[in-house]
Amino acid sequence: MTAALTYVIGIPGSGKSTAVDAALKGATITKAETKPFKHIRYSVGIQLGEIREGRSGTDALPYNVQPTVVSFMAKDLTVNHSQGAAIGEGDRLANTNFFRQLIYAGWEVDLVLIHVPVEVARSRCFKRRSTQAESWWQGRVTKTGKLAQRWKRFLTVVDGTESTDEVADHLRETIAVQRILG
Repeated sequence: MTAALTYVIGIPGSGKSTAVDAALKGATITKAETKPFKHIRYSVGIQLGEIREGRSGTDALPYNVQPTVVSFMAKDLTVNHSQGAAIGEGDRLANTNFFRQLIYAGWEVDLVLIHVPVEVARSRCFKRRSTQAESWWQGRVTKTGKLAQRWKRFLTVVDGTESTDEVADHLRETIAVQRILG
């Protein structure tokens, strides 16, 4: 059985962390680990990063974490878990090199883009008191668009203006989330 990764992308304020939290509700967390990087371990599989207020998911990881995550997922996770599964969200690992390395390592990669209009995302960011500069924000919008275009073969687009439960239902349809939930 092939290990499976569901990775959620979207512009800031699209609801990535909220959707992942809702999709994994009821999953059995066995422990939060910090080595070799922060991740949440479930009975089957992991969630990349950590669960916290503000910047959950991979945004809780250092910028230089990618080689460590790839090594862990390419070796340790598939060896120790015949039904390897992982879910991640956020900007830190959302890049072509990361996805390509996991595919080369034998992982099945599903990308989910939570799409919301820019004005909706900006309003959500304002409500949570985000303080990123305009240039950073525009960079994330451009990056997400290019990533979605480049990886459209692996991409499912979800309407981020739907309710949290509806967006979470879409995530629950992915192989990795189904394995994590058991």
